[in-house]
Amino acid sequence: MALSDNHKRAVWATLTVIEKRVDEIYMMLHGMPESSTYRFEDDLGKEESARILTLINQIKQAINNICTRYELNKDLVPFSRAIGTARSSIWENLLDTDTRRLQTYGAFSNEEDAAELQQSLQCLLSLTEQLSPKS
Repeated sequence: MALSDNHKRAVWATLTVIEKRVDEIYMMLHGMPESSTYRFEDDLGKEESARILTLINQIKQAINNICTRYELNKDLVPFSRAIGTARSSIWENLLDTDTRRLQTYGAFSNEEDAAELQQSLQCLLSLTEQLSPKS
C-alpha cells in the first residue's frame, strides 16, 4: 500500500514524536545529567527497567518497520539546526518569563526582587543566545 505525500508527512511526524519520547525514556533509564530543576527517582527496580528497555526496543523496531514499509525516509538533522531550534525555543520561553509579563500573575511584592530576577533572566538569555554554533 502506497501512501500519498500528505499521509507520509503525517505518519512520519507522529512516528518522530513517538520515537523522541521513547528515546527520552531510554535516557532516563540510563542516567540523565544533573539538573537544577528536576530529578528522577528510580522506583522501578532492575527487572522493570529491563522490561521497559525491551519494550522500547520493540517500539523502535516497529517504527523502523513502518518507515521501511511505507518508504518514510530518515530525516538528517545537522547538530547546528537542532541546536538552533532548541535555542529558539529556550529564547521564546525566557521572553515569556520577563518580569513585565509576569505582572499578569500579580504584582511583585518587592521591586528589588523583580529587578534581581530580571537581571538573572537577562543573563540566562544572553547565555542562551551564545548557543549558536560558530561558523
